[in-house]
Amino acid sequence: MKTVQKNLFTPVTPKRTFEDISEQIKGLIYSKELHPGDRLPSERDLAVRFHVGRMAVREALRILEESGFIYVKQGADGGIYVKKLDSTGMTKSLTDLIKIGNISLQDITEARIALETIILETGIKKITKSDLAELETNIQSSEKLLGEQADPAGKRMPGDIVNFHVLLAKVSKNQLFKYFHQSLVDLSYFYIRQFAPELTMSNSHMEEHKAIFDAVKSKDLERAKKALRDHLISVAKNITKAMKSV
Repeated sequence: MKTVQKNLFTPVTPKRTFEDISEQIKGLIYSKELHPGDRLPSERDLAVRFHVGRMAVREALRILEESGFIYVKQGADGGIYVKKLDSTGMTKSLTDLIKIGNISLQDITEARIALETIILETGIKKITKSDLAELETNIQSSEKLLGEQADPAGKRMPGDIVNFHVLLAKVSKNQLFKYFHQSLVDLSYFYIRQFAPELTMSNSHMEEHKAIFDAVKSKDLERAKKALRDHLISVAKNITKAMKSV
């Protein structure tokens, strides 16, 4: 990790100052002048380097943070850092569409079935022993988490269970598939938090994951696709049921 020392920034015109600042910083990230983990100058220092007021810099940094280009860290080694690019910006755009009612649960479910089916078709022949080990470990840790929750009717959705699908996407060995898929998974989780916060887990959820895993391990594509489709449809039905009970 290094702090940017040389002056990579040039003064901007006042017309659309904060947009110019954010675009300039994004351009430096795209060109690899700035790398993940690099620390940007302070807000005050950036204002001096860009020849603008601190409010313009603050707004530009807010846009960059919301878009997933930077993050702000607190503490002794705090500051403004370049973030490794992921699906954050895409997920935010999609969640905004959910908020205004343009994306439904059916839309999300259909998109996930389509994309995860393609991922299976692409990745099932590429899957490695390491991939299988990760999936199996995920199932075991998820079962343990569910078992530790004493009230069967109050089981929430642990992150490990959601992560099963993220690990499944890795077998495609395709970065775009992984980004698109991560965004859809994040979108599903947002939908649950927003509209079905009382959704609880059942043992059948884990059994469905096991069915997908067993088919993938056997490299039985058709059985894996059916198990996946049945599972995602089942999850959508459970979300709908939880929404009605709220």
